Amino acid sequence: MNDIWTVDEQADELLRAKERLAGRGDLDAARAIAAMLVLGGAPDGTSILFDSWDDGRRTTRLDRVVATAFERPARALRSEWEQWREEEDDAGLFPDTVPFTDFPEARLAEAVRAVHGLLRQTEVEGDDTRIGEVFDRFLSLVGERMGKAGGAFFTPRSVNELIIRLADLRLGMVVGDFYAGVGGTLVAALAHVGLPSRGETPVSGADINGESVFLARVNLYLHGADPSLVRHEDTLTSWRPTDERGRCFDRVLSNPPFALAYDPGTFREPSDLRGRTSAGRAELMVVQQVLASLRPGGRAIVAMAHGPLFRGGQEQSIRRALLDRGEIEAVIGIGPNLFQGTAIPSCLLVLRRPEEDRPTPSDVLFVDAESEVATGRNQNRLEPHHIEKIVRVFDRRDTVPGFSRLVPWEEIARNSHSLHIGGYVDRVGEEGPVLDLNAALNGGVPPDEVMRVRGPFRAFGLDVLQLFALRCDGHVVPRDGEDYEAVAARLSDLCEPAIDHFGETLRLSWPSVVRQAYTISSRRTLGDFRQTLVDLFCRQLVSTGVLDEYDLAGVFAQCWAEHAEKITSRFYGERDALADLLTRELGETLLDQARDLVQARQRVLVDTVYDWKERYGDPLRQLWERSAAADRRFRERLSALGVELPLDSDAGEADGKFW
Repeated sequence: MNDIWTVDEQADELLRAKERLAGRGDLDAARAIAAMLVLGGAPDGTSILFDSWDDGRRTTRLDRVVATAFERPARALRSEWEQWREEEDDAGLFPDTVPFTDFPEARLAEAVRAVHGLLRQTEVEGDDTRIGEVFDRFLSLVGERMGKAGGAFFTPRSVNELIIRLADLRLGMVVGDFYAGVGGTLVAALAHVGLPSRGETPVSGADINGESVFLARVNLYLHGADPSLVRHEDTLTSWRPTDERGRCFDRVLSNPPFALAYDPGTFREPSDLRGRTSAGRAELMVVQQVLASLRPGGRAIVAMAHGPLFRGGQEQSIRRALLDRGEIEAVIGIGPNLFQGTAIPSCLLVLRRPEEDRPTPSDVLFVDAESEVATGRNQNRLEPHHIEKIVRVFDRRDTVPGFSRLVPWEEIARNSHSLHIGGYVDRVGEEGPVLDLNAALNGGVPPDEVMRVRGPFRAFGLDVLQLFALRCDGHVVPRDGEDYEAVAARLSDLCEPAIDHFGETLRLSWPSVVRQAYTISSRRTLGDFRQTLVDLFCRQLVSTGVLDEYDLAGVFAQCWAEHAEKITSRFYGERDALADLLTRELGETLLDQARDLVQARQRVLVDTVYDWKERYGDPLRQLWERSAAADRRFRERLSALGVELPLDSDAGEADGKFW
């Protein structure tokens, strides 16, 4: 056991405690662990029995279980749970018989010991709020272990982070999740919108599944939020346009079950219904409820499969109505096998409620990010640099060839109001180079291939036409006295000045970037501060020309993720040490990873030259001439030995001519 555990290590320990109870995939075991954490004390001090003055530690209900009935903990746990429910106002939200039933006493004792030790460790570290973060991370791990069975309860952590980043959450915003699952999206939103006081939490949600509602309520409870704000209900039949305090939502963030069905007879429709789909296709019905819940200027993000984007019939009519009102902001394809329970491609539909009384059609941003994933053995995931690129393109509504495009409303209308991403964004480089007969016969790199790579060469201050000779037909070939291998061998030395300049610029400018971010940012939230920091970082380094803005932002995202736990702790606590952490540790990581990326780009140039050698270094004409010369020598050798072979008239004379 480490002296100081990270959040990931503590979440792993909770997962092991859960697996001691019932193995993988058992939500009953996860609920038992959740209840133990509640009995061990929450951030606001509930479940604390008294302070022990001799050692400065608090005594909790879980301590009493360990001290008085550790050999047979089931009865003691149930007793403490029932007493806690009687004494706490919120305890009526949690069933009294669910958490500790039907577990072997020995396994239950092991789990209690593990949870108790983890809580003591957290108390030693002096961070009461961390246990909520640990529990939320634990729930993500449970979802990953459950695989397909967990799809109805859990949104993958990386997808959740992308949703939160796209939402652009701010302090005081009211956030809802109508398909809350275990509450991961809501607790992630809390870090951005704030927690003014208990009972005034600006987040709320609902879910139809009782097991996930229990876990979601504990998740909010351990984060110091009001657990009653997660309702146990079916949104399709119990939807309401406001939260419990009558407020419309600034943001709605939801991951409804894929292939969701609904009952047209019980569906609670908004007043401005645009149409009804068939009973087995509820996705666009959910979208209409979500839009009706937003205040003017609000934004919603809904995860779904691709079918509703292009199917005809009533779904086409609903899409047309949404597009005519300018209510679709972006369609972001994030690829297959990202969500538990399904391997089909998925997307995020970004919606907005127009502020004007008479909304008008607007352009839609299409993003094809299916290649921006890390492929896993069982499930794909979004890495920090993937998320950073998607969010940066979305914020700027930028057109990036092969990745994103801002499409006029008129073009979508001409395309039968289809939102199929592939109809608007062409993927780059999937077909491969087209055969050039001149290059195949005579060698030399075709002009179109040269043009495609001039940008990457220029990033290192190099021009392809300075490294190669330009032939009269526009093809390029190695200069006299060199071959492709010689050019490739020189590239490392030729690129070194640009690599050194990039590294020196980063090393010298980074402390200034940190100081400026510290001054410029009001630091109302960690997200604001991070955004200022990454923007300044990109602005300083993009001028070197070696990496573009998206490359730099991706490197920053990866490095930030490595240090996120320390940065978060010091941002909200030891702020005097924050600048030192950023300047020294984050700066060193940035320098190492950025240089690695630059060197990888240099190796791509070398690979490009070797690829040219393979394709064009031995043109057919030269191969024929060598073959013809070898054939002549062969015949001459046979003739010297007294053997004469007849000429093959169909093959042509062995005179070195191709035809």
